[in-house]
Amino acid sequence: ILLTFSFVMQDVMVNETRGLGWASSPWWLWVVLAGAFMFVLAYRGIQLAMTAAMVLGAVELFLFGALAVWMIVANSGENTLRAFDPSQAAVTQFDVLFKGLVLALLSFVGFEGAVPLAEEARDPRRTVPRAVVLGLIAIGLFVVLAGYATVVGFGFDEFADAALAAGNPWVELADIYWGVGWTLIFFAIVNSVLGLGNAVVNAAARIVYSLGRDGVLPAALGRTHPVHRTPHVAIAAIVAVGTLAALLAGWAWDLLTGIGVAAIGLLVPLLVTYLAVCASTFAFYRRERRAEFNLWLHGLLPLVGVVILLLVIFYQYVPLPPEPIVWANWFVLVGVVVGVGVLAWLRARSPGALRDAGRVVVEPDAETAPVGAAGPP
Repeated sequence: ILLTFSFVMQDVMVNETRGLGWASSPWWLWVVLAGAFMFVLAYRGIQLAMTAAMVLGAVELFLFGALAVWMIVANSGENTLRAFDPSQAAVTQFDVLFKGLVLALLSFVGFEGAVPLAEEARDPRRTVPRAVVLGLIAIGLFVVLAGYATVVGFGFDEFADAALAAGNPWVELADIYWGVGWTLIFFAIVNSVLGLGNAVVNAAARIVYSLGRDGVLPAALGRTHPVHRTPHVAIAAIVAVGTLAALLAGWAWDLLTGIGVAAIGLLVPLLVTYLAVCASTFAFYRRERRAEFNLWLHGLLPLVGVVILLLVIFYQYVPLPPEPIVWANWFVLVGVVVGVGVLAWLRARSPGALRDAGRVVVEPDAETAPVGAAGPP
């Protein structure tokens, strides 16, 4: 996220064709500034952070949606269902499509971000599942709209080449269709990246906080701020690690390559996690909730998810991508090995802490008391 923010800023600042002529600033400065912004929002309290997320999200959706509708209407004679025909894809090889699917799935990463905030929600067993499911459906529909508008905006036959040639396709499209109004889309993109970072820091910090509280991670990570009641140590750790990783990746590679390595390195472990959730859904309802088991919801749908995710993960390694993207694949394997080792060590040293890790979302034996803006209890 931090590297993406740096790339967006650098792409616009060095682009003379839009009449800015600004001097290019060091990319690492934008990494540090974005990290500081995310830290301050999360540190001051969940109410401020989530209010900011909702405002930023609403502005982003409005501006992108307005441009998408504008392009579709402006090119009414070019609208075509061919954009939804897989046979029209520029590349049709089975393995390449699944390699590309990992980036498409990246658009949905974070849909489960409401879950770690359950401890600070009122009636979390009702509101959190609704937020996750309805949010996923809404964003899915919006991505389809924006994707189609991008194809129509560049032109169906020119879309692939034009999108690849543009450093930032939606800024280019806004420049074409809105003239100086491209600045609004630039603002929306910056807003989007910062809003995503804000959501990720808050969700990740709550997980780290819970694991620290329950003894899985160092106890210091389970502390809360005496005034703001936020997991400030976990927040600081998340932002520090993320900023350091971004600076190292940007130093080792150019920004776009660093973003690619980070995206694959982040998403493949998440896909493994999603796969585990699909498989455990079936196991949980067959073993713990047999009376509620539904073949469609708890059997067939999770199975479809397992199959698709296995294919996506498999084709990230067969064949291996070229360097330096392949480094992300090796990072994932090292991470899995380290994770299994840590799990085995915890099982031997502190099995109770692992059992308590289920509290990372909601206490299993009681509804979580409302906390609201006060932060974790």
